Amino acid sequence: MQDILPFGARGAVVVTGDDDQAYLEDYLGQAKKLGRLPVTYFLHPLTRHVAESLARHEKGCLIEWELHPDALDTPGEYATRLAEQCEWFHKLTGRRPRFLRNHGFLNDGYWGHARPWLDQGIVGSSNLPGVNGNVLNGSLLPARLSLNGVLTSHWSQLTAFGDGVFFIYDWDATVAIGAILAAAQQIIDSGVPGVLVFNVHPANHEKAAPMLDAVHRLVEDLGFAAMTFGSMIDWFAERDACRDSSTSDDMISPFVQTRIDSSDQSVSVRKSRLAVAADFARRAFRTVASLGSRVGGGH
Repeated sequence: MQDILPFGARGAVVVTGDDDQAYLEDYLGQAKKLGRLPVTYFLHPLTRHVAESLARHEKGCLIEWELHPDALDTPGEYATRLAEQCEWFHKLTGRRPRFLRNHGFLNDGYWGHARPWLDQGIVGSSNLPGVNGNVLNGSLLPARLSLNGVLTSHWSQLTAFGDGVFFIYDWDATVAIGAILAAAQQIIDSGVPGVLVFNVHPANHEKAAPMLDAVHRLVEDLGFAAMTFGSMIDWFAERDACRDSSTSDDMISPFVQTRIDSSDQSVSVRKSRLAVAADFARRAFRTVASLGSRVGGGH
């Protein structure tokens, strides 16, 4: 039987970031906090990036560029705007986008944007906007979209955590790290693999630093794998097609040191940190669960 997740990991993390016209200095600042973690950036049509800056930023990093379509001013013309922005993306990157997340949580009823996505060859979307760890759709694994009675080729994946928690709920580092470790511990305790997607805008890299710190802990201490959004969808698409899934260069195996500002650690040290992190997660769970019941869901 094939593993559910790469490397046989019990959980996985995916870091994404909405471009939102961030300054390139913010991208560089976030790169330092990401270390060796893979990241998928969704580029806004008015991004400050050009082809040369994309190439420079990719050096030494595991980066995937995808599309952050913006039709907030003309939501009724979403299909047209998406087609135009897919062409823009092609000119910028040399290829068509495969994945997207809409700008501003734009939606159109119940999967109203699915047809334009399929028309443009969009393979997957990260358009289910969780923010505080609530599993809004009941699953932490990607799923194929059914449309008009047909199982399509499009995959959807929930975003579990977003940097909005630092602005909407005024979470501090302790609450954020505790909530993330608790969510990871729930996956481990359940025995059901799950993928936690974290959306961290480059412009918010300072405020949201605790979130990325927690992601490092999940890989280094709790044994989660890390990958880009695209490699995650590709992994499940291969399995769905009854083909052998294989790991790729933009995946990080469990218990690998992902921070670049500290030396590699031995397995025994990592296991010790694992025990500490797991204990902290269990103790934090009751507090975080209580907090979640008070604040509820949100964007």
